[in-house]
Amino acid sequence: MPAINFHAQFADAVKHMEKRQTIRARGKRNPPRVGDPLFLYTGMRTAACRKLATAPCTAVEMITIDAERGEVTMPRSFGGHQAWTRLDADEVEQLARDDGFSDVAAFFEWFRSNHGKTMSGYLIRW
Repeated sequence: MPAINFHAQFADAVKHMEKRQTIRARGKRNPPRVGDPLFLYTGMRTAACRKLATAPCTAVEMITIDAERGEVTMPRSFGGHQAWTRLDADEVEQLARDDGFSDVAAFFEWFRSNHGKTMSGYLIRW
């Protein structure tokens, strides 16, 4: 029963299902599994807490973001093998837009401000 909290800047996009993914750093808890219901909130642990939506998890993928270099890597399958591959500029642009950012620069700046130079975690889709 994973609950996911969103910054206020993303709340409306999540509520209206315009933003259908999130990137979360690795932590002590395991990531959700495909099929798990995701409970999407803003303002958790505050008096302003509100539920935005409930949606089933459709995908969980590992991701690494190097905000300093402006690079994103994810595992890809090639002929039965999996290898970490750097996303090309178009893929990073699409990822940034799908994640609720106006452009790639805003995407990397947000991750740099909130997670530092690099971040390893999960891309969670619903």
